[in-house]
Amino acid sequence: MIAIIVPAHNAQASLASCLTALRAAACHTALAQETVEIYVVLDACHDGSAAIVRRQAAARGARICWREVEVRNVARAHAAGAAMAQDRGARVIMFTGADSCVAEDWLVTQLNADVIKQSGGYTNTLPPHLAPRGQQGRQTIQAGRSDAAADAFRRAGGLRPHSTREEAAMAAAFEQSGVRLPARTAGR
Repeated sequence: MIAIIVPAHNAQASLASCLTALRAAACHTALAQETVEIYVVLDACHDGSAAIVRRQAAARGARICWREVEVRNVARAHAAGAAMAQDRGARVIMFTGADSCVAEDWLVTQLNADVIKQSGGYTNTLPPHLAPRGQQGRQTIQAGRSDAAADAFRRAGGLRPHSTREEAAMAAAFEQSGVRLPARTAGR
């Protein structure tokens, strides 16, 4: 199973579009044999985010689960979502933000990334149409879009709470656990 973790804090302005895009990516024809589940972690939301998730969860397509937390920390929200996904047996854990709208081929592109096939590790290789101008093809680890093979994620100890640079800390944990990363972090 492929799990997508979406931390959200008062994200009603963008969450519906984010989940619609994720559901479309999860239904890509190349993923016909894959189960995709979306885990939304509603972190201290006091807007309409929960109602949006409930509506999206009732629609056909990828399974959407959610959990409400009051941690006010994106790394802790990531970790809460990853724990839910691990409990359900996820083999790949992917992360994106509630303010992101991924391309329909995002999951397929990420799953076909050489680094996942070779190292079973952690990558953020953006396809050309998602990469910032001048960075097409560059591998980075940065907030927004990242993947972790579930076994490598567990070996690295998952996400630990950090107020800043949480993805750089995660990359260091991966390297310390023996996962070879081909990219450097983007400084986050």
